[in-house]
Amino acid sequence: MLNWSVTEALLFGTLLVFFATTAGALPALLMNSLKDETKSLFLGLSGGVMLGATFFSLLMPALDLLEGQGMSPFFASLKVGLYTLLGAFLLYWFHHLIPHEHFDKVENLTDRKNWNRQALVIMAVALHNLPEGLAVGVGLGSGQAQLGLSLSIAIALQDFPEGLIVALGLKTIGVNFKKILLITALTGVVEAVGVPIGFWGVHLVQDILPIAFALCAGAMLFVISHEVIPESHGVDREKQATFGILIGFVLIMILDRGLSSMTF
Repeated sequence: MLNWSVTEALLFGTLLVFFATTAGALPALLMNSLKDETKSLFLGLSGGVMLGATFFSLLMPALDLLEGQGMSPFFASLKVGLYTLLGAFLLYWFHHLIPHEHFDKVENLTDRKNWNRQALVIMAVALHNLPEGLAVGVGLGSGQAQLGLSLSIAIALQDFPEGLIVALGLKTIGVNFKKILLITALTGVVEAVGVPIGFWGVHLVQDILPIAFALCAGAMLFVISHEVIPESHGVDREKQATFGILIGFVLIMILDRGLSSMTF
């Protein structure tokens, strides 16, 4: 059995998501751009990984916990479903509350006067990353080592291509590499900050664990549907995005079920 102390679990989750996101910027030093088809594949892969993590590492454990407490499958599903919708609504509300903008919706960000619009793009990425960090923290704070480990690895796997796409997007709008690395690292910091918030929330109040799982699942489903999948489907790029989603989902299924059968 994997025996983590509180400090070790927090350090593992926080550093993993931070470095996975930041490392995604490094290939941008050698690359000028990604082909649209490759970008769609990476985005689809990220979406598939997030979708798999949402189902196998958040929704299924939430249902199992409630049913283990004696709740019927119907009412457990109803409770998890309602909190999943609430999590999605909360992130939808944040989207309207916090101004942000996406790479595919801006035309010219190269002028210094347009730095405020660059900041909006960065805000969009940060808003995207926060629920992922919260999910990692919730998994690590659950007390289930395999669950926390598989969820952390799943999120980290999609952080790397996500960081690369962000870095290349910044490069195409005229941002130098030092600033690209800094910005990508800052988005990783936002995700990393979510880890202790999620961790301590469920670590201190274990009764809210199924609710926390469902809320994080809803937030991630909103990101997948509202951000990742639409951005991955460009003109004549649906095939690459679809195969990416399928590969990512199956990868996390194998990872999650494989780790659950291993002894640490």
